[in-house]
Amino acid sequence: VRDAVRAAAETVAREGRTRAERLGAGTDPHEVLFEVVRPPRSLVIFGTGQDAVPLVRMAAALGFHLTVVSNTSGGAPADLFQEANIRLTASPKTVREKLTLEDDSAVVIMTHNLSHDRGYLRFALESGCRYVGILGPRARTERLLNELAEDGFHPSESRIAALYSPVGLHLGAEQPEEIALSILAEVEARFSGADAQSLRGRPGPIHPRPS
Repeated sequence: VRDAVRAAAETVAREGRTRAERLGAGTDPHEVLFEVVRPPRSLVIFGTGQDAVPLVRMAAALGFHLTVVSNTSGGAPADLFQEANIRLTASPKTVREKLTLEDDSAVVIMTHNLSHDRGYLRFALESGCRYVGILGPRARTERLLNELAEDGFHPSESRIAALYSPVGLHLGAEQPEEIALSILAEVEARFSGADAQSLRGRPGPIHPRPS
């Protein structure tokens, strides 16, 4: 049974889905529950404006490991971002010395400053992180990418595929809390591999069932 459990556990870990397995042959099979327990996913937010506050609060409620990066000397205010696990002060030039972006992490850039956004965007696209969202209209992001190209930085197609601009799902969001919801909904869909469509339009069960 030990070998069968080990093989099934490796499969479940690769697929990332909790499920029960019936192991063993004959009249006395063993039913084993394999539960996938992941470490908290990392969310790095560049920017400490008022619109970042609800994003941090909602992300904390969802269990993200939160890093808030400020480019100002005062740093991220502790009273506004008390839910953040890490509050970091780092300019686009020094951020590489202070922060590493893991592959299984998400980044949201929202400094409202073109120069700062450009530097942080390059840093994020040079990493392997799976999600890079940037606040603002598509034309603004295209301008940033063109300016990076003029500086000699040309991200690969796979890195451009990880870039989400405009950031967030189309929920008709206007207020900061609504925008935060649309961003986090897109992040969750990206990492779960879901298409973010209405459940009403999906046939069958909500969660996939093992055959």
